[in-house]
Amino acid sequence: MNLIGSQTTLISFNPGVVETKMLKQIFGAKGIPLDEATDTFNLATLDTFINPRNFPKYFVDLKETMSAPITLDKAQCIKLYK
Repeated sequence: MNLIGSQTTLISFNPGVVETKMLKQIFGAKGIPLDEATDTFNLATLDTFINPRNFPKYFVDLKETMSAPITLDKAQCIKLYK
């Protein structure tokens, strides 16, 4: 599938470790409380983050941050999505 030049927007999220009953029971670990884990939803739904036809953007705590250099390499992006 070739997505270059299409109207397709790709969105990928890693919400980090979110505290759930299963996480606590199996791993005994703690993460961000579920009621505070809203970044993924906000990035997917708020007009503030619309980025049509541009290079990928990287966010930490809903603040735009520098992404890994390879994500800014247009040739590598095209190669990945061809």
